Amino acid sequence: MNDVLSTSCRLSIGAMALALSSAPSLALNIAPEQLSLINLHPEGADHSRALGVSNGRQVGVVIKIGEGYDQNPTAALWHGSADSLIRLSPFLSTAYAIDHDQQGGFIGMAASLWEGSPESQLTLLTDTSLSYQGGVVRALDNGWQAGEVRFPCRTEDPTVPGVYHAAIWNAAAVPDGLPTILHFGEECRESIVWGIDGATATDPGQQVGSYALDGRHQAMLWSGSADSVVNLNPTGSLESVAYGINNGRQVGYYSPEYLVDHAVVWHGTAEGAIDLHPRDMDASYAFAIDGPWVVGTMYPDESDDSKRAVLWNLADHANPIDLSALLPEPYNFAEAMALEADRAGNLVIVGSVFNPTAGTQEAVLWTYRPVLFAAVLPAARAVAVGQPASAFANLINTGSATAEGCSIGLPEEIAATFIYQATDAENRPVGIPNTPVDLPPDASQGFVFSITPTGPLATTDIPLLFKCENAGWAPSQSFVNTLTLTAMDSAPPDLLAIGVTPSGDGVVRLNGAAGIGVFATAAINLGPMGELRVSADTRGLDLPLNLTVCETDAAGNWLSCDSSALNRIVAAGETLFYSVFATGKGEPIDFDPAAHRILLRFESDGMTVGATSAAVMTH
Repeated sequence: MNDVLSTSCRLSIGAMALALSSAPSLALNIAPEQLSLINLHPEGADHSRALGVSNGRQVGVVIKIGEGYDQNPTAALWHGSADSLIRLSPFLSTAYAIDHDQQGGFIGMAASLWEGSPESQLTLLTDTSLSYQGGVVRALDNGWQAGEVRFPCRTEDPTVPGVYHAAIWNAAAVPDGLPTILHFGEECRESIVWGIDGATATDPGQQVGSYALDGRHQAMLWSGSADSVVNLNPTGSLESVAYGINNGRQVGYYSPEYLVDHAVVWHGTAEGAIDLHPRDMDASYAFAIDGPWVVGTMYPDESDDSKRAVLWNLADHANPIDLSALLPEPYNFAEAMALEADRAGNLVIVGSVFNPTAGTQEAVLWTYRPVLFAAVLPAARAVAVGQPASAFANLINTGSATAEGCSIGLPEEIAATFIYQATDAENRPVGIPNTPVDLPPDASQGFVFSITPTGPLATTDIPLLFKCENAGWAPSQSFVNTLTLTAMDSAPPDLLAIGVTPSGDGVVRLNGAAGIGVFATAAINLGPMGELRVSADTRGLDLPLNLTVCETDAAGNWLSCDSSALNRIVAAGETLFYSVFATGKGEPIDFDPAAHRILLRFESDGMTVGATSAAVMTH
């Protein structure tokens, strides 16, 4: 049976990795073909910066375009090229944020929104009876706006200016533009919101920014109200600011020493903050996060002329990529301010570079594409603490050059030992364990690896780190090249599951939007006897499908079926057979093998103890 599973793994992971590859001096480098630079700087401008990106469009600021602008900054909207520029206002203005069709920033002293044109401009905070005067929109998410409003500080000293107070708006729900104030504490202290994430039509999600205490800012996290605030400032830090937020993680900087700033990522609390500061750098700042990707700037010395754009992968944060190292002549220093990532690992990064020949700061966007793709089988294991959980992996190099020093690793937060080894075409280990290999262009390499947990581990989807020294990382995709691992004091059932589709390529094809597709699974229990719950789902993604799980015998004859889940006892060493039927609801499903997948999940006592998946599409 192990030989059969080994052969099935080899065939299946090759198909999975190939399907994914068709989808659209620091320690790690990337090939020049992976990164392209597009200059957004318009002709005749003195300076420009790109500050936000969404759905193929970019926003920022341009200084001095044409006559009559008096070198005032003006809000800018691009669609991927310099000649696509739309000037959102002829007056003093900047666009900081974009979310789908909405742009946010300020005009003069007024927080403002646009929808792609100067004529669409909407001024927030229009009620002059309020004490607040003017403001800035710095972030947008799902119809919500975040930033700050200016508060005229009430003191007896007339020289004390107004200060900014953190605020959020919902312009669609509150058409007069009145904000919800997130500021807390003394009214003459300053607070600012820089980022927002997780908003729904009725819930503003979470916001990040800072609050000034004794003249120094401290990073803050809000959940839509002033009394929800959480102080993110790490113990001992002199100052900190949170600039970006995504999926429960926040990025910014903190100051472990006076005049020493380090890029940092938080997970919702001050405790456990992870320092992202690249070695041999004088200072670093993280401005934006999307999934595992973070962008920012780093400084080799104290001079602004040394500023360099940097890209981190949080799974391998000790090895960031210096984007400035691949700048063409004559550009030198650069900043990366925002990014957008898709599920296939393609990135769009915006910022600016300095052109010493023209003496101009110029808005740019980088596009990054991976050349490495990986797959793992089986998708899940369940073992006792101290026992190894083994699986197979396949790594493909789609680039035009040899990928050097290719390896597999674990995120450092996983409490386990890890061993990997290259395999031959029959999945037999070759070479020396934990030794990187070179991978020629358009070639693949198989690996076997094992994770031995050193303590109990609740079901965790582990993003394995596939990387090559000159080709970056393979994008991490759940249940495609991750391993879902459960570790318990006593061994649980451990279902080693392998799925197969009629086409043999790991893709379930529905014959039309209302058609039916199927994939079959064999699973052997390598653990002890136990109770099982067997179900199918689309990993939380709302696909237009109805799913039915059927247990079958080895010949494919149906034994029982259910649209939700099946329950049974599995014996040690027993092999089970299941089929998953997918029926379309009349809407097409695009080919997106990283996201559009059907997962067959085996659970015991609420823990995942086995899983396999297949991509799904309408044909």
